[in-house]
Amino acid sequence: MAFTDRLQSRDVIPLIINALDAPPAPWFGDLTNKVTSDKDSEVYTWLGSAPKMTPWKGGRKPATLGKNEFRIPNLEFEASLEIPTLWLRRDHTGQIRLKIAELGESAADHKFDLISATIDSAGSTVCYDGQYFFDTDHQEGESPVQSNIKSVDIGTPTAPTAAELESSILSGIEAMYGIVDDKGRKTNGSAKRFGVMVPLNYMRALGTALKADVLIEGGAARSSNMRAVGSLMGLSIEGIVNPRLSWTDKFAIFRMDGAVKPFVWQVEQDPVTSVLAEGSDEEVKNKRWLFAIDASYNTGLNQWRGAMQVQHT
Repeated sequence: MAFTDRLQSRDVIPLIINALDAPPAPWFGDLTNKVTSDKDSEVYTWLGSAPKMTPWKGGRKPATLGKNEFRIPNLEFEASLEIPTLWLRRDHTGQIRLKIAELGESAADHKFDLISATIDSAGSTVCYDGQYFFDTDHQEGESPVQSNIKSVDIGTPTAPTAAELESSILSGIEAMYGIVDDKGRKTNGSAKRFGVMVPLNYMRALGTALKADVLIEGGAARSSNMRAVGSLMGLSIEGIVNPRLSWTDKFAIFRMDGAVKPFVWQVEQDPVTSVLAEGSDEEVKNKRWLFAIDASYNTGLNQWRGAMQVQHT
């Protein structure tokens, strides 16, 4: 191959850009409120819930908003890949294209790594009310002490049957409907869309629980309660298998149609690509091309009332 026919950087840069521009899985936007940042961290003031409507009796009675603050720092991330000019001369074009595309895919997937780590550790990470995000003693304003952890006893916690998982999901949703806000109002009363996020070892049971018309329980067949409840209440219950979770005996249910999401996706800088290639000092001095991706963002905990962890025992 003639030198002038050698692979050019402009041939592979679109591979990175296309990967970064690919839309994320829908559930990411359903679980996060995106916030644009312009500093090293952002402070969020949690003012509590808006007041509920009450009968007019002798004039207005403005509610007082509560106030809690939490901070989410922006974190800087980078990924870079070097391509020796020797590879270019010896025409490793196909492999180079694959590796460049993989660099872009890895950067695009990073948001899922971050949000999954946030979810994975939510049972041991403090949120705005001073309690762990998944906890048994949340209390705000006029609410009683509440839990967004539901314990369910099954045969084998790490390997639920489809019938057991279906029952656990419905128990978790029932518990979510019972949660009240700091004004004493049922905060999930109008919820219609729920996402059920499970670890990899629950994948098969989840698929059957959500899709089967008939389930086996105690050796006997029965109709799906999920289908019946979904039809009765107009619910949409969506499955999310997340292999990044370290959980083996629990899963989480999230409300997906609320204005305030369970998590924050805070972005100071979306991923940007830098390239030092043909004619650059990098090529002359080090005999290589350099492709780099930089970004600054972070995830954080937001609204615990839109989330329920179901623990199998």
